[in-house]
Amino acid sequence: MQFNIRFGSTWADNQDFPFQLICDLKEVRFDSEIRQSQNNYRFDDSRSYSIAGPFSVGEHVLAVEIEYALVDIDDMVGISARSLSRKNWPKPIRAWTEVVKKKVQVYADDDPVVKLRTTGTMPVVMVKRLVVQQENGRQKMKLVLEDFNASIPFSYEVFAKAEGFEKRLGRMMRYTTANSSIGSRGFETTLRKKLPTEITTVDLLFKPYPRGLDSVPEAKEMWGIEFTIQNVPVDRFE
Repeated sequence: MQFNIRFGSTWADNQDFPFQLICDLKEVRFDSEIRQSQNNYRFDDSRSYSIAGPFSVGEHVLAVEIEYALVDIDDMVGISARSLSRKNWPKPIRAWTEVVKKKVQVYADDDPVVKLRTTGTMPVVMVKRLVVQQENGRQKMKLVLEDFNASIPFSYEVFAKAEGFEKRLGRMMRYTTANSSIGSRGFETTLRKKLPTEITTVDLLFKPYPRGLDSVPEAKEMWGIEFTIQNVPVDRFE
């Protein structure tokens, strides 16, 4: 299980303060059981950690204890706070700990994490261009979609189909967070067999792919409607 911790304060960007806040993970508990954690990456204002299972299906509580310290800014000259372990912290002006708890839902392998919405008006997905091009001796098919708003997340596998031809192009994902819109509007794939010259248009089949959003906390549901864009022109550059 991977989780991220973001640190910060209202005065973090103020360069006039004579002290600096440093912090680090002290302990992780999963349902009150202490678990060893592995640090995946460290930045000044965030950390990523992993803990190993087993995890039983159902709701649990993840509790992390964070240790904080205010240190004299002069004691931090030349020192990177992100790589400084707690045992090497300078003598603090003040130190304290805080426990943060978060409910965690563990799903079985075959349980859907993201609910599928099959009713309502789904945004129209439009193709900007579909290209077949020869690159380094291989034929590639590239799909670019028009931008669109995804207040309800998208996660689809996309297939190109024509008479005697079918190829999975890739996966498209689109979702919105509080600060930005994230996702792909284009992808490419290598064609092992060349697209027959008589094929000038293809149908694009979009199949819902819920697994693509399993690790996105913002995605509680997604569009679950399968749809096809028919007779998409193929622009060939060979």
